[in-house]
Amino acid sequence: MEEKFKARDVWDVQAARALVRAVQKPSPWKLGVGCALIGVVWLAIALWFEVRLFGWICFAAWVVVGVYIAFGWEAVAAKRVYAQECGRCPESAVTFGAEMVESRDEYSRATVRYECFRRFALCRGRYLLFYQKEGALIFAPESVSGGGAQALEAFVREKTGLALEKIR
Repeated sequence: MEEKFKARDVWDVQAARALVRAVQKPSPWKLGVGCALIGVVWLAIALWFEVRLFGWICFAAWVVVGVYIAFGWEAVAAKRVYAQECGRCPESAVTFGAEMVESRDEYSRATVRYECFRRFALCRGRYLLFYQKEGALIFAPESVSGGGAQALEAFVREKTGLALEKIR
């Protein structure tokens, strides 16, 4: 296989967090704000019916749930995903050829044709090249050799037709 670019796919907690953030719809922050707004609605209804204590308890409970979802859910989900995949080889070499991408670690070798990729994203300082709904090659821009990260982005865009999606 003729090599155009090489990168290092590293499976760690940071990669798991990027994967969780990229596949979660809607984002945890939006869900957290939604929960807080539900708390406000409950408070308004309780104040309307003059049941203040119940309203404040509901408001507080929904806000606590919203804050947890907005700021803690992603870390907990990433730890769970990382723990499920702890048998996975922590590092593999990803080679971008003219016709396909090859991922090779000490145990296995897999190839994926460019037309099979569904999504190309940049999240938490990691590139994610999705070949399944929740399966992706995950690598850092600084691990790219054979050209810079921008050259790799242009190459992937040309081969797959996918634009780089930046996820916050």
